[in-house]
Amino acid sequence: MADGQMIIEHMLARLAVEQEEAEPLISTDDPFQLPRIIQWGDGATMQISKVVDDLISDLARLLKQERSDLRKAIKQDEWRALVRRTIGASLARASLTPPHAEAAATVLQDLKAELKWQLPGPKQLEYVFGSTLFSCEDLSPFSVGPVLFERRADWVARKAADGQLSLTTCNRLERAWSGIKLRPRKVSEEAHCERDLLDAIADAPYVITVQISGYASDASQEAAATAARLGLASVALLWRNVSKALEGFHLSYDPPIHRRVGLVFGERRLLRASHMRKGLPFGPLVDRQTWEDLLSEAQTWLSAAGEAIAFLISPDDTGPRPEIFRALSQALLWFNAGCREENDAFAIVNFAAAMDALCEGKGDREILRLLQARLGVNPTDPINSKGPSFNRVIDQIYKKGRSRTVHGTSLHIGHDRSVIRRQAEDIARFALITCLDLVGENPRLTKVAQLRERTISVRPTP
Repeated sequence: MADGQMIIEHMLARLAVEQEEAEPLISTDDPFQLPRIIQWGDGATMQISKVVDDLISDLARLLKQERSDLRKAIKQDEWRALVRRTIGASLARASLTPPHAEAAATVLQDLKAELKWQLPGPKQLEYVFGSTLFSCEDLSPFSVGPVLFERRADWVARKAADGQLSLTTCNRLERAWSGIKLRPRKVSEEAHCERDLLDAIADAPYVITVQISGYASDASQEAAATAARLGLASVALLWRNVSKALEGFHLSYDPPIHRRVGLVFGERRLLRASHMRKGLPFGPLVDRQTWEDLLSEAQTWLSAAGEAIAFLISPDDTGPRPEIFRALSQALLWFNAGCREENDAFAIVNFAAAMDALCEGKGDREILRLLQARLGVNPTDPINSKGPSFNRVIDQIYKKGRSRTVHGTSLHIGHDRSVIRRQAEDIARFALITCLDLVGENPRLTKVAQLRERTISVRPTP
């Protein structure tokens, strides 16, 4: 690929030609059949051709590749839009008279300087998501790393104390959530804020907030939502059937609970209609004392899960023990995807990938080593009193489940895989919790390979 200066030289040469042409800049083969406009300094705009616009896109890709600190902090489309908004002023000052090398060098220097000022800085933002959680609604606030869980009323009180919500808005929110129809409010910034809060939190009894900094807006929204989902998945790990618990854990940001209706016809008439609700209105039945006991017992590995989530949303992959938390964050991502997946075969792929992430991607033999080190089981041990051996189950999960499905060579595609799915989730859950617990108990543990060492004591499996 050409360097940035060369791309700008081509851009200046093309702009010089287009200024002399009387033909319209919209070509018949351009899929975007509207004028392509860029800002051209001092609030002015200029129409450009597809050729120049494509050169700006090439330049944006190149500049982002040169900045390793931006790989996570800003999405490619958002970065391209920023370059597109910024470059016009520099181009407007440049001479279009050849040769273009000197002018291109100046444009590139000015562009980089301006982009540096416009890039996301260290300012901290707090993203807010409405959420369901447990059946009870009197839990004290708690956090999993950067993910804070609060009752809706506690969140409103905190925002009022911080001065970020007025007393009027707080009172109106409480009335709306109590089912009272609100009177229309005078148009104002605060009225718009109130409407957005009601839309975002909806009727969710809990609020999840995620603190994040160093990202551009689109990338930060996605990162915060991912952190919130992994926070819910970390909490759901406390239950043996994680998938079932997650059926009742929803973000208002995500697709809502909905009802499915399927119709079945025979030869002559409608035989039946099946009604199924996708999702549950809340998670496991638990009272406050039971939850506080669970939270206390799991504090070590939930703390490690929180560190993994914090590492995942750090814009530049910084933080203590990057190797171990990179692996744990990816294992959490795969595990959450497996729990949320509807197709059993694809869920098995995700659970296998979660275990693979804990073993540096080294396959089924290393997964068995991990289980032997962390769970204290031998490959030939049965998974339960009547079950097959761990050896056989991991073979079903990894080789016949993951590898063959991914490569399109599965002989069981479309078959009932629900039993293997259940076993895959169980084993992946045990592996993930014990690895998180090990990392939380041992602050000096830094290498993924150490997760498979038997010299580190095995704690009882949750």
